Amino acid sequence: MDVEQGARLKSVIENLAVFRWLTIPQAARILKLCEQRRYRVGMTVYEEGSASEEMLILLSGHLRAINCSGTVLGEIHPGDTTGEMSLLTGRITRVATVIALENSHGFTIGRSELWAVLKSNDALRIKVLENMVDVLCQKIEGANHQVETYAKK
Repeated sequence: MDVEQGARLKSVIENLAVFRWLTIPQAARILKLCEQRRYRVGMTVYEEGSASEEMLILLSGHLRAINCSGTVLGEIHPGDTTGEMSLLTGRITRVATVIALENSHGFTIGRSELWAVLKSNDALRIKVLENMVDVLCQKIEGANHQVETYAKK
């Protein structure tokens, strides 16, 4: 990796909560597992009930998660992730439908590929899992706020 690539990679990982505190070599090792994905406005990214074998890290655009009745469960903005529960729990089906509200671009990481790397490096595994726990805690806090707001109506 040359200096310019290293600088670009550093700027990407600094803005992604799931990669927070990783060194450039650690982040590069995980990013090698990623596949770039692009989604057009209105496109279904994930369908509730479908197989869940990957996590998406949104780099640009705007996505929305909804349940089967159309209730908005959350918004996904650049730097956010979706699908991390399947990576941690092995849950095999999606719990929400995710649609693109605008043209969007992100990286996906497969569960088996990520775990193969994490199992081979304790320090990397600890950092990534701590980051994922933090991301999930932030989502729970957001859901609690939504419930509180809804309860006041």
